[in-house]
Amino acid sequence: MDRLFPTAEAIAAVPASDWALPESRIRTIAALSSALADGSVDLGAGADRDEASRNLLALPGIGPWSNGYIRMRALGDPDVFVDSDLGVKKAIAELNETSAFIGDWKELSKNSSPWRSYLTHLLWAHHARRVERTP
Repeated sequence: MDRLFPTAEAIAAVPASDWALPESRIRTIAALSSALADGSVDLGAGADRDEASRNLLALPGIGPWSNGYIRMRALGDPDVFVDSDLGVKKAIAELNETSAFIGDWKELSKNSSPWRSYLTHLLWAHHARRVERTP
């Protein structure tokens, strides 16, 4: 392999004028890459998930959805239910329309712990299949 993804330091050094993104997204990328570069946010193997979450949520543009997604993907947290996600909401609504399988999502989420990330992924997959089937 002759190419690597840029380091956090390299991303933090990119001038805002070089990004073709909304200003709020540029601020978030700059803040996150700077925090990763200076070590104030640790997403490495063995990082404390709760500490990482607190530090992520302190950054501009990182809210519950982004935090949950990063916990699942970067930190390997098996117990994240991203209930604010539109795909999750649509999957739950569709399953409630077609069966009594889901019921109260809060109860389902509670009963799925400590494996709620898998529930989130199953609901995303269900929603993706539903979108593919819709003419």
